[in-house]
Amino acid sequence: MAYTFDKANANGPSRHRTQYFEMFGDHAIYHEGWMASTKVMRPPWVTLAPPSDPTTFPWELYDLSKDWTQADDVAAKNPATPKELQDIFMEEAKKYQVLPLDSSVVARLLTPRPSITAGRNVFTWTTPLTGTPNGDAPSILNSSYNFKAEVEIPAGAATAC
Repeated sequence: MAYTFDKANANGPSRHRTQYFEMFGDHAIYHEGWMASTKVMRPPWVTLAPPSDPTTFPWELYDLSKDWTQADDVAAKNPATPKELQDIFMEEAKKYQVLPLDSSVVARLLTPRPSITAGRNVFTWTTPLTGTPNGDAPSILNSSYNFKAEVEIPAGAATAC
């Protein structure tokens, strides 16, 4: 992406050729100016709907070189292109371990993710710390916990409140 900030490349062709997308079963593929995406079948605020089979969602097709707003679905005018792009999506989905596609919402949000903190109960920070990213501290969500802190305060570095 850094090349896009170089003025010499302002009018050059994009080097970004392919990008897949998947979230809660909705999925899409961008490839060389085309965007094929599944029609959104569930409003995002409906989180408790039973999962449906994302492989049956209808596809839409957009020529982003002529319609960057994705206002004109051209799938009917280009019947071979959606299938070609669906095949590219499947290659990318396999490559990046996106399969199987899953349209559930609540279950996916609650499923524990891999974590470097899993199973640990001692955390030591030794330098000034202005924030702790979620994956670098114990998870205290939906659990009971106690904190014990051992601190060393250099002489003259603390004041009474």
